[in-house]
Amino acid sequence: MLSTDCGSGVKRNVDNNAVLFIDSEQIPEKAYKGNLEIKWLHISPNVRSIGAYVFADCSNIVEIRIEEGVEHIGEYCFKNCTKLEKIYLPNTRIDIDPTVFGVKPFNWDDMENSLREWSEEPKVAPHFEGVLNIFYDGTWEEYGDFVEGHLSCSFIENTRIIYVHCKDVVLTYNKWGF
Repeated sequence: MLSTDCGSGVKRNVDNNAVLFIDSEQIPEKAYKGNLEIKWLHISPNVRSIGAYVFADCSNIVEIRIEEGVEHIGEYCFKNCTKLEKIYLPNTRIDIDPTVFGVKPFNWDDMENSLREWSEEPKVAPHFEGVLNIFYDGTWEEYGDFVEGHLSCSFIENTRIIYVHCKDVVLTYNKWGF
């Protein structure tokens, strides 16, 4: 992709769309929060930790590419990234906060407290405008282990359809299940 440097890792491609290349070891909390210029996001293998709310309210992001090496993605990191269409994930263990897309999952093991929390502060599931494609560099069984407990129903409640592209199969998810 041809691009010109615009400072702070943000580059412009030939269509004048912002592409953010991040190469530092840690991305601090709220570093790019609300940045409406970013359309594509590439997290290099040098990044180990992505803080809380880093890309929250970056509603023009359509593609996220996370390379092998990332070990942690913080809470509400991609909250309100409503135009998100593609996420590329490596086949490595990443500590992904369950609220990564903006909603705290319901805790079935502690229903009393969860009901109280949800009644005090009602949660709204994120809305994605179209199809979401997740590209996972592993098998569907490895993907199941990878996302265990992370991509809860709260994440996909308002998403029309999700395709999970694994090495051996493409899973299709909609509001009614796989």
